[in-house]
Amino acid sequence: MVGAAVQVGTGFLLRAWREMDAESLAAHANNRNVWSNLRSRFPRPYTIANARTWITRIASGHERGLQFAIDVDGIAVGGIGIDVVSYNAPRLGELGYWLGENFWGQGIASRAVPPVCEQGFEKLSLARLRAVVRDSNVASLRVLEKNGFVMESKLRRSDRRPRSAVVEMVYVLERGATARQWVTPSAESPAVLPA
Repeated sequence: MVGAAVQVGTGFLLRAWREMDAESLAAHANNRNVWSNLRSRFPRPYTIANARTWITRIASGHERGLQFAIDVDGIAVGGIGIDVVSYNAPRLGELGYWLGENFWGQGIASRAVPPVCEQGFEKLSLARLRAVVRDSNVASLRVLEKNGFVMESKLRRSDRRPRSAVVEMVYVLERGATARQWVTPSAESPAVLPA
């Protein structure tokens, strides 16, 4: 499911992916500093062909959940979404997000998480969200903690590469947490606009 609404934040907006995003998606995603912190499903290297395939999968409904481009000045510089993991009760979704390296440290991910989580709980009828982050990705761990996610477990696992083992932290957020509990409301918090 493509995101059904557009969220606007200070300096960025969340919107549906477009075919014309393929080049900027590949340019920002094809960076070792970006993909080394992401799960193995994220292609490495990230090519324009990978970008086109991803955008086509979203547009055709092959991705279960919500997917948004993170747009700065009209250019897709990252992505955020929720994949439905379990349709059985209780319904579980997994939050994932990334940003091009030039946009790190600006608070974009911290402000993008709450409205996407709200939509996941409401539109996908989720009872719970999880996010799985490498323990070495301190900035992303902090984004989750600032938004009310709580560490549930720690996993040591292979990353599908020879002799690679990573430690992943599993964070969860239960339905019932409100946006106010996730982040302190401010002029910089995103607002939801009708599609």
